[in-house]
Amino acid sequence: MPTEPPREQPTRVGERYELTSPISTGGMGQVWRGYDTVLDREIAVKLIRPDLTAENGPDAPMAGEAAELLDRIRRASG
Repeated sequence: MPTEPPREQPTRVGERYELTSPISTGGMGQVWRGYDTVLDREIAVKLIRPDLTAENGPDAPMAGEAAELLDRIRRASG
């Protein structure tokens, strides 16, 4: 399956995460090396292709479930 060429990405995701360099591009999106400004450590950030987001893609139920799980994790840790 051909992958789309890397596209211009923001240098920040929200207020917390900085993207520093791309690691990989695949069928679901891109993985970037990043930095968590709150935890003061390096991280990996996966950016899902827009056509696979909850509103658009065939995996909308999976994306919705993932968003719910992420919300629970954030509430538990915050």
